[in-house]
Amino acid sequence: MNTHKPLITRVAAILLFIFLSAATNVNINAQGLKFAGLESRIDERTSLEVFGKHKKSFHDCFNLEFLMATCPKADFGYICRIKEAEEPYRIWNLSYDGRGEDMVSIRINEEGRYSVIKAEFPRSDLQEMHWTDVRISFDLLKDSLMLEIAGHTFKAAVENLPDKFSPELYFGRSEHIIDVPNFSLRNLRISDRNKCYTFLFDEVKGNVAKDTKGLVSARVENPVWLINESSQWHKIAEMQFDTNAGAIYNPHRGEFYYFDRDRIRIVNTATETYVEKSFTGQCPLELILANCFLNDDGSVLYVYELYYEYKKQESYTIAALDLDKLTWTPLSRDMITTPLHHHISFDSPQGHTVFGGFGEMKYSGKFWNLGEDWKWKELWSDGDSTLHPRYFTSGGVDGSGRYLYIFGGMGNESGEQIVGRHYYYDLHRVELESGKIEKLWDRDRERDGAKFVPVRNLLVAGDSLYTLCYPEHIGNSELSLYRISVNDGSYEVLDDRIPIISDKILTNANLWYDEDMEKLYASVQVYDDDIKSELKLYSLAFPPLFGYESGKNTSRTIILAAVFGVLLLLGAAAAFFFARRRRRELLRISREVAQSKSDKTLFRQDIRPNSIYLFGDFMAYDRDGKDITISFTTQQKQLLGLLLKYNDKGGIYSKKLSNILWPDKEEDKVKNSRGVAINHLRRTLSNFDGIELLYNDGSFRLECTDSFYCDYMSFSTLMSTENPDKEQILNILSNGKFLAFMDEPIFDTFKEKVEESAMSILQKEIANRFSLREYQAVTEIAKMIFNIDPLDEATLALLIKSLRKLKRTDEALVQYAKFAAEYRKVYDSEYAVPFDKI
Repeated sequence: MNTHKPLITRVAAILLFIFLSAATNVNINAQGLKFAGLESRIDERTSLEVFGKHKKSFHDCFNLEFLMATCPKADFGYICRIKEAEEPYRIWNLSYDGRGEDMVSIRINEEGRYSVIKAEFPRSDLQEMHWTDVRISFDLLKDSLMLEIAGHTFKAAVENLPDKFSPELYFGRSEHIIDVPNFSLRNLRISDRNKCYTFLFDEVKGNVAKDTKGLVSARVENPVWLINESSQWHKIAEMQFDTNAGAIYNPHRGEFYYFDRDRIRIVNTATETYVEKSFTGQCPLELILANCFLNDDGSVLYVYELYYEYKKQESYTIAALDLDKLTWTPLSRDMITTPLHHHISFDSPQGHTVFGGFGEMKYSGKFWNLGEDWKWKELWSDGDSTLHPRYFTSGGVDGSGRYLYIFGGMGNESGEQIVGRHYYYDLHRVELESGKIEKLWDRDRERDGAKFVPVRNLLVAGDSLYTLCYPEHIGNSELSLYRISVNDGSYEVLDDRIPIISDKILTNANLWYDEDMEKLYASVQVYDDDIKSELKLYSLAFPPLFGYESGKNTSRTIILAAVFGVLLLLGAAAAFFFARRRRRELLRISREVAQSKSDKTLFRQDIRPNSIYLFGDFMAYDRDGKDITISFTTQQKQLLGLLLKYNDKGGIYSKKLSNILWPDKEEDKVKNSRGVAINHLRRTLSNFDGIELLYNDGSFRLECTDSFYCDYMSFSTLMSTENPDKEQILNILSNGKFLAFMDEPIFDTFKEKVEESAMSILQKEIANRFSLREYQAVTEIAKMIFNIDPLDEATLALLIKSLRKLKRTDEALVQYAKFAAEYRKVYDSEYAVPFDKI
C-alpha cells in the first residue's frame, strides 16, 4: 500500500485549483472602475458602496488608499464619502475642483460644516488620465487626519474621533450627492493596523466587486469596467484629406498629428477631440509618402521623401516643422535612388535610420542613415547577413536603446521582385552601436497558409513584442494585434480586430505606445486613389488582454489551465515517486560538475521576482516576476540612481535634486517637473512590494524591506560587513559594470566609489583563485575586473595563464588581442609584452 498517495493527491489538487482560479480570475494592469460623472444623466452616474449592510470595524486608525485618474471634463465633484455609522454620525467627503487654470484643489470636508484640509497644487501633478496615489489616514487615538496625494502631504487636527470606526463608504454618486467628476479608480485598500481589505476592480461585468480574498463585496451601479478597454479597440478619431498626408503620434504631448502641405489636425487623445491649424507657410516638400519622425522632446516634426521620380533641382526632400510656431524650415535636397515604400525607421546612435522598403521593382535590404548634414548615407553594409531584402517589415528599439529588433516582412534573398516574394516570420536583433546582426529565430508559417505582414512599428516590452499584422494581399482585410515571444516566436492574437482596405500601395497602418497613458494607439490610413486619404485612430489599454471576450472569460483559457493542472497532477506524482532514485543521481552529477567547473559558468546573478538590477543592463521584475524594465523611463532610472546614491546619507534634498536634474529651469517650473517625475516613479515602484519613496523634512529617500531585492543594495550591505560573502559579491558583479546604462557625469563619483569597493574584492579573489588552481573562476573574475579597468596588466597575465591551463589557447590569443587593441587606443603605442612572454 502506498502511504504517500493521499499527500500527492492533495498537492496536485491544490495546484489544479490554483491554475483553474488563475484562469477564471483575470487580473492585469488595465483593471479598474470608471465613474460616469456630470456629463451623464443623474440616474446614469456611477455609484460604489463598499461593505453595504455588512459593516466592518476599524480600531485605533482608519486608512483609505487607492489609485485615481481624473478624466477629461472632470471639472468638479465628490470622489468619496465616509459616514460614521455610530455617534456622532459625522460625514467626511473628498472633493475635487479642477476648474482652475493652473492649480487643482482637493479638499477633505466634514460635510455640512467646514473644510478640514484644503490642498492645492499644480495641475501638472495631477494630470488627466494618469494614475495618482491617494491616501487618507484617520489617527483615531491622536484625533488627526492626513491626506497624501500626488507626492504632497497635508495634515490637520480633528476633534473627538471615536476609537472604533465603523464607516459606511461610498465613491461617486451617493444619496443626495450627485456632483460626480469623471474619474477612474483601482487598487482600493481599506485597513487598520490588524486587517486590510483590498479591491482591485478586475471584474469584467456585473454590479458586484469582490475583494482579493473573495469574502467582501462592494455594490456598483452603472459600472464601466476598465478591464474591457484592454481587449477591445476603441475608435477615437476619423478624418479625411483630399491630398497626400502624413500621420504620427507624439507621446511627449499625448497628441496625434495628421497633416498635408497647408494644415495640421491635432488630436488630443485624452479628450478624443481635434483642432485644425494652418501652417504659417506651406510645407516646402511635395508630400507623396510623407514619412516623418520627431525629435527627442517631441517639439519638432521632421518630414522626408526619400525619392522623387521626376525631381526638380530646387525640390526639397527634408524639412522640419516647429510644432509650437507651426513654421517650416527646409533642410535638404538630398535623396536616394528609390522611394522605399513601407520601410521602417528608428533612432540609432548614428542618427535617424531607415531599413528595407520597396521601389523600382526591388526590395531593399540596406540601412540608410540621415547624417548631421541632412544627407543619406548607407550604414552597416553586411553582404553575409540573413536579414534578406524586404518591405512590410516591423522594427522597434528596446528600452535600453541598445538593440533594434526587426520582425517579419515580405521579400526574397535576391531583392528582385521578379523572383517572387516570401513571407518572413523571423526575428533579427541589430546591435545599434556596431550594426552586428543576429538572427534569433525563423519560422515557416507559409506552410500553415498564414501569409501576413506587420506594420512598421514594433513595441519591445521585456521578452515580448507587440505589433499589428494583416494579410495585405486581401482587399478587405483586418489588422490583428500580435504578442510575440522574443525567445521562440510563439504568439497570441487579440480577438478584437481593426478593418483595413489594402488596395493601394500608399495604404498605411501603424502602432504606437504611450507609457504615461498606458495605451496602445493604432492608426489606419487608407487611400482611394493614391491622393485622397482617410485616417482612423484607435486606442487600447496596455497591457492587452489576449484570449478574452468582453464580459466573460474564454473557455479556451479555462480548458488550457485545466489541462495544465492535470499535467501538474501527473508530474507531481511522478516527481514524488522518483525523488529518492534521482537524489543519488543528482548528488553524483553535482560532484562531477564541481570537478569540471572549467566548462561551466560559476558566477551568475539569479533573476528573482520583486527586484531591480543596476549592474550591467538595467532590469526590473515586478512582484509577480514579470519583466517591467520598459516601464522605467530614462528620467526614472536617473532619479532612482540619485535616490540610491544619497540613501545612506538620509536622502536627497528636493532643491539638490532639482539642481542636478533640471539645472537650467526656473524655480516654479522645476517644482512642477520634479513633482511629476516623483509621482511617475512612485507609480512605477508600486509594482513592487517592500520599497517606498518617502518625503520627509525636505528630502526624498527610499525605504526598503527584505521582501524587495536590489543588486546594488545587496552589494552595499555585503561590503559593509566584516567578512562579506565573496560568492554573493561575485554573482552580483558577474552581471556587468555598475550603472552601465547611464553615461551622465552626475553618476561618475557614484560609479567610482562602487568600482573601488568591487576592485578591493576582485583583485584579492583572482589571485586567491589562481593559487587554488580554480582557473575557470579566474577567467570569470578577470572579465569583471576588465569591466572596471580594461588595462589591468596583472589581471591579463592571470587570465592568459588560466586559459592556457584550461587548454583554451585560441581564446587566450583573442583576449590578448583585445587587450592590446585597447592599450593602443588609450596610449597610442603598442603593448610591449608579447603574448608568448606571459
